[in-house]
Amino acid sequence: MFTVIGYNKDKVSIKNAFLLKFVHGRIKMIQLPKIDLSKIEKKYFFIAPLVLIIFIFMIVSSRPEKPKVSNTQQKSVNIVSQKLGSGINVLIIDREQAEVSQTEKRKKLVVGLWVEEQDLIYDATQYFINRNPEVEIEFKEISYTKYLDDVGELIRTQQQLDVFLVRNVSQYAQAIERGFAFDIDQMIRGASIDTSKYGTAYQGLRVGGKTYGLPYKRNIYVLFYNRDILSRLNISTPQEGMTWDIYRALARNISSNTDHRTVGAFVDTSPQSWYIQAVQRGGSLLDDDLLRFEDAIRYRVQLELEGAVVRYGLQERLNMHFNPEFQKGTVGLHVSGDWHLKQLLESNVAFQWGVAKAPYPQNTNPNLTIGNYSLAMVNANTKNLELAFSYVSFLGGREGAPFIAQNHVLPGYIDFRVFQRFEDVIPSGIEGVMDLLEQDFILEYPATPWGQSLANAIFFEEGRKVFLGTGTLSDFTDHVRRRRNTLIQ
Repeated sequence: MFTVIGYNKDKVSIKNAFLLKFVHGRIKMIQLPKIDLSKIEKKYFFIAPLVLIIFIFMIVSSRPEKPKVSNTQQKSVNIVSQKLGSGINVLIIDREQAEVSQTEKRKKLVVGLWVEEQDLIYDATQYFINRNPEVEIEFKEISYTKYLDDVGELIRTQQQLDVFLVRNVSQYAQAIERGFAFDIDQMIRGASIDTSKYGTAYQGLRVGGKTYGLPYKRNIYVLFYNRDILSRLNISTPQEGMTWDIYRALARNISSNTDHRTVGAFVDTSPQSWYIQAVQRGGSLLDDDLLRFEDAIRYRVQLELEGAVVRYGLQERLNMHFNPEFQKGTVGLHVSGDWHLKQLLESNVAFQWGVAKAPYPQNTNPNLTIGNYSLAMVNANTKNLELAFSYVSFLGGREGAPFIAQNHVLPGYIDFRVFQRFEDVIPSGIEGVMDLLEQDFILEYPATPWGQSLANAIFFEEGRKVFLGTGTLSDFTDHVRRRRNTLIQ
């Protein structure tokens, strides 16, 4: 660097003097031949600063380039969102655009999910990237209403898609049937993953003797209760081992000993809310003998006749839902999915509440409820098989599970690390949450492409007719059999 000295401020305009002072002290002194400025016409002197600036620029440009740093250094995370066609968004989780050596090749993994799931997956993915600094993750956010169709379109048009998530076991089976999924059975065994941590329902994921995904999240049915209502009636909070008979007596007691606005229990209109007992007793939606399901319908009808629950027809007319109804503080008990835990924690309700394992039928397993999985699957056409499985096994395994848990969600894989994380994030005043981590479950409907439709269409619609008095139990059984046979053919 150079510094120009010896300029005569009497011979230079104020503007030109300022320019010369600006570079003074920033470039190294050099020897210049003496120049008699008096012999140069003043009208040409304005050229001097311009020549000086060009000279400095040439010197700086000729400096050797700085060596580039390695991309393996820790870098923060950027999120870039871009709108694509077909209703698909792209979300790229990447490190800052730092200079990297030309010899380094970064690995790109593309993951498909629906928009609502991104917040849950982000923390775990960020940790995965920090552990694997050579990897970048791109999320293709897809509308859930046409989710598998868009996944299929990405595959058909040969766009990169290495991993995709599915919300439930029916979507899981549909993806397998359409040929989207890679069989990871051997890879699971090779990675020595302890599949017992996924619970009893995991065995229901085998299709044709193969496994095509790992659960990163489970959704199980549990019992929620209003502690303030129970306390006013001097009723002990529900403990492990409550049967459905005890649940019924407790709901009846609450309704008969409180004001007219308070109801003992709330049984949602979803079919799982009433047929849970039949599945707990070993029933299946594929059974030809539907006596267990008929008994479950009778149980709900009896609760209505005793005034222990809101009538089915009134729920429909008023569009009542368990979440806002329970948050009003006028419902003593209700059984629903564990996702209600997150809803309550984020709502700051004005009363004390707690959670317990779901009630169970007499003479059955007291630790068994019903539920579902959300799973991560490897695309059958991926060109990054090893990396794709690494991400799937991370998200659905022991390392990713604590990140799912810290969002007040039950992971698919539950071990002592998940217990520790729940202890950290669940307020100390909430009773019974840790018991939920020990509750096992069986699938609420079979892991088949039509399992969800069988439950939420056929069983829902035929059960509804009985609750509204427009059909009989005999009609229920006959219609379910006929419609089911048509569905699965």
